[in-house]
Parts: sequence; C-alpha cells; structure tokens
Amino acid sequence: MKWLLISFALVVLTLCVSFVASVADDLRRAGDES
Repeated sequence: MKWLLISFALVVLTLCVSFVASVADDLRRAGDES
C-alpha cells in the first residue's frame, strides 16, 4: 500500500512539473512576442 501511494505521488509530481514547465514556456513565448 505504501509503495502505491509513493508511486501515485511521483506521477502527480511529474504531471505538476510538466504542467508548470509548459505554462512557463507559454509565458516566455508570449513575452517574446509583445
């Protein structure tokens, strides 16, 4: 059970990191255009 929670937390963390990275990339691209 513990490993299930740990793996689930790792997946959520990875999704959050990729989401933040894509948002930061969009913001950087928008900043370059303006």
